[in-house]
Amino acid sequence: MRARRGILVAGFVGLAIGLGLWATTTLAKEAASKTPSGKEPSLAQVESKLDQILANQQTILGRFDAVMEELRIVKVRATQRGGGS
Repeated sequence: MRARRGILVAGFVGLAIGLGLWATTTLAKEAASKTPSGKEPSLAQVESKLDQILANQQTILGRFDAVMEELRIVKVRATQRGGGS
């Protein structure tokens, strides 16, 4: 039972990290494809992209915090069940 929960929690953590990596690479590809070669993006465009990246990172960290809280709860429950048997 503990191993099953551990695998589930590890899956959630892996999913959160994978989501973060996917979002970062997707945004980088999108930014690279929108900038015509030879032209520098304007300061406003760069700031806009940085704001978008920051918002995405904050969303990812929020999800990661939720997953870590779930992990903490699962650990407490597993400890209580293991100690009470």
